[in-house]
Amino acid sequence: MSGDIIAATKSMEMAMENLKLAAEPAKNQAGASAKTESRPSLPPKLIISAPKRLMDMVADKQLPYAQFRRQVTIDYFDFSSPDPTRPKAANKD
Repeated sequence: MSGDIIAATKSMEMAMENLKLAAEPAKNQAGASAKTESRPSLPPKLIISAPKRLMDMVADKQLPYAQFRRQVTIDYFDFSSPDPTRPKAANKD
């Protein structure tokens, strides 16, 4: 039983040393990167919306492509802009 206690103690000591070593580089990198990097940017998002009825008409070839393009809604959100008020949205009629 005392062998288990000794092994457990050694394991805990090694774990503590590993935690200390792992935390040291993170501290050095966090200080340097926080000053030079800005917040990560999100990729742009393109949303094309159409009612189901319109999609069914296109699938049945009752509606030409040109009319379909005029009736869909296209939204483009560019999150990389520095103005966080509202992303760009475009409705193509």
